[in-house]
Parts: sequence; C-alpha cells; structure tokens
Amino acid sequence: MDNQRNPHPIIANIAGIITIVVGIIALAAFIGIKGCDSEGGGGQSNDSSSVSPADASESVTRTQSESQTTSSAPTKQTPESLNLVEVDPLSSSYGIESGSADVAGKTFPQSVSLRVDKNSIPANDAEYTLGGKWKLFDAAIGVRDDSPTGGRLTFQVFADGASLYSQELAKGEPREIHLKVSGIQTLKIKVSFTAGEYYDNYSYGVWGDARVVK
Repeated sequence: MDNQRNPHPIIANIAGIITIVVGIIALAAFIGIKGCDSEGGGGQSNDSSSVSPADASESVTRTQSESQTTSSAPTKQTPESLNLVEVDPLSSSYGIESGSADVAGKTFPQSVSLRVDKNSIPANDAEYTLGGKWKLFDAAIGVRDDSPTGGRLTFQVFADGASLYSQELAKGEPREIHLKVSGIQTLKIKVSFTAGEYYDNYSYGVWGDARVVK
C-alpha cells in the first residue's frame, strides 16, 4: 500500500536536491553582482579624485607663462667704463705719467699726466684706440699742483684726427669735461705750453680719472 501512494521516492529526493542546488547558484550569482557594483563604485570614486588631462595641460601652460614672464623682466645693468691708465697708448710724443695726481687740492687716483715746458717740450700728447665701442670721454683737467706757478697750458682732445675740445687753463683752474665719442676709432689727448716764462721744473697737464664709458 505504501508503494502505491509514493511510487517514485527516489525521483522526489532528486528534485529536492536540484531545487537546493539551484537556490545556492542563484544566491552566489546575486552576491557576485553586488560585489561588482561595489568595485565599480570605488573605481568611479578614484577617477573623480584624479587630475584630468585638460587640467594638467592648463597647469603646464600656466607654469610656462609664469616662467616666460619672469625671464623677460629687464635686468638692471651698470655702464661699462675703462680708465685710460689701464691701457697703453698707441703713441706718445714724450711719454705719460700714470697714477695719482693733485689738481687744485683734489686728488685724482686714476690720472694721466703729460709734462711740458716752454723750450724742450712745448707740447706732449697720447693717443688711444677706442675702436668705436665707447660713447663718452670723461676727465677732470687742470695744471698739476706741483707745477710752477705762472704758466698756462692748453688742453686739447682729437677724435679720429679732428679737433673735439680745446681749453687753456692756469694753475688752480680745473675743469670737468664730458665729450661724446660714439663711433670714434682713436682718441688723442694733448697738452701744450702756451704762456709763461721758462721754468726749471716741468709743468704737468693732468687728465684726472680720465675714462671712456659705454
């Protein structure tokens, strides 16, 4: 009688087992999908915190612009100059004296002195190469303090052979000169004994702190 009520007990058991397995598989699939969603959300969070290519390009461009602005700022420079005592003259009629010289009580440490007298050395000069590189010639001119009193000396400047400046001075009468020499190749300074008696000592015409400036 029992066999007639449940003729296939084995099949029923198998069906139950299959139902359980299908449930397990479905649960595992559901858990896997939730895990993928969670990982995907984390990835999006990481992407949102990273720098985009457009932002990186803008940052580089801004840095380059700031660098160019800094490098293009003008640099303050001081004019270059050259004292005549630092170079040898191309020529000189009777030689020069270089170094400190006093004119009207003032000392000029970088000076060129040219000696003259009424008879043996009526004039003396020195010529220098400029090479067209300098714009100004500056000097304080005058009769040196150890020269005899009473004589008068004439100070002259020549640029490429042409007269640029001329001034007669007595002892104690200094002058400052500032002459344009742009494009000049050679500069000659000259001192002549122009008035006074013959003296035992030489007179000296001083070019105090004579220099050329760019």
